Amino acid sequence: MPFCCSMLLAAALLPGPDARFVSAQPPAVADAQPFHTRGADADARSLVARAMAGSPTVARLVTELEASDLIVVVQVGIILSPIGGETRLLAAAGGVRHVRIRIKSSSPLCEQITVLGHELRHATEIAASPEIRDSKTLEAFYRRVGYKPSVGGSFETDAAVAAGMAVAREVSRSAAR
Repeated sequence: MPFCCSMLLAAALLPGPDARFVSAQPPAVADAQPFHTRGADADARSLVARAMAGSPTVARLVTELEASDLIVVVQVGIILSPIGGETRLLAAAGGVRHVRIRIKSSSPLCEQITVLGHELRHATEIAASPEIRDSKTLEAFYRRVGYKPSVGGSFETDAAVAAGMAVAREVSRSAAR
């Protein structure tokens, strides 16, 4: 059974339907893209770059992942369920574990960044747990440390919820400038 994590944020945490906190142009980071956290395409690379530039929490989580055995690929695309994002362990081989984070493309940019921060926290949870090698060990881990949310998703952790809320506050403060 595939595992996915999700978070729906209260609208009150978000600065509005647009993402005014970022410029129209993403930061020039072509040479500064992190190795362990990658955007699957130009849109995802732009999302990761903008999130790192606009949120110290996201930047810290990406830095933590750089020191891990995880390769995290971020995708922005269609998610038919009401969740804003999901994290899945895809494979573990040769001393490297591959994780995919999907972010809902129809969400406003500020919400995409908030959800990315939440999902990156799940990735750091996986990174810190070398026993997680497949969907079975991933589910066992989250049964031990997480809980089932009342809406969407398979499992949740307080740490990922807190990370998402921290990113939402950072995004909101940036929008106010």
